[in-house]
Amino acid sequence: MKDSVFSSSVYKINGEAEDSDALEFIIRELTEGFKIFDRGGRFLSVFGSARIKENEPEYILGCDIGAAAAEAGYSVVTGGGPGIMEAAAKGAFLRGGVTYGINVKLPREQGMNPYISVPYFCRYLFTRKILLTRNSCGFVVMPGGFGTLDELFEIVTLAATGVAKPVPVVLAGSSYWEGLWSWMSGEMVSREFITERELKIMTVLDDPKEIIKFLSDF
Repeated sequence: MKDSVFSSSVYKINGEAEDSDALEFIIRELTEGFKIFDRGGRFLSVFGSARIKENEPEYILGCDIGAAAAEAGYSVVTGGGPGIMEAAAKGAFLRGGVTYGINVKLPREQGMNPYISVPYFCRYLFTRKILLTRNSCGFVVMPGGFGTLDELFEIVTLAATGVAKPVPVVLAGSSYWEGLWSWMSGEMVSREFITERELKIMTVLDDPKEIIKFLSDF
């Protein structure tokens, strides 16, 4: 029987012969990754598309959010790549903030940007996601694609189910999130697939100072 897509892409990388070899690497990857956050502090994770260009409004907003976060004493955690990840890290870095880049080896779009103070490379996407979220006391989710939505809904699901402590989530860029927000607050709530209380884990904001205030006051 052929390996499933999941097992071949997650548990058997670079010719690993046994699942036990991969599991040993996973444990080591997480253990070493946890250590990079040992310096303490308040961590803010920022998610968004790697495909946003430097001259686009979302990139500029990402820089402003990163700068506001650094001024408020947050260390900024991103995936370390280009686009929104670079923008948030750049804004924080240029204001003297500490920036963490939790990168992963992908076929494209994932080189480490130059505004990362503390870089860390993962082999596995799911270990990367654990490190991006485990220590954070707030999340800013900017316009993005499947990866961004995956990160957003996992964070909210863990909080809504009580598996993780509720942590504030800001959807930054109201024009992008308007349709999704309308559908969630209308269709999903009206059919009782989610509650108003669960929805309130998130809010939609555009102003960087308002974003940081919401995160701090949650």
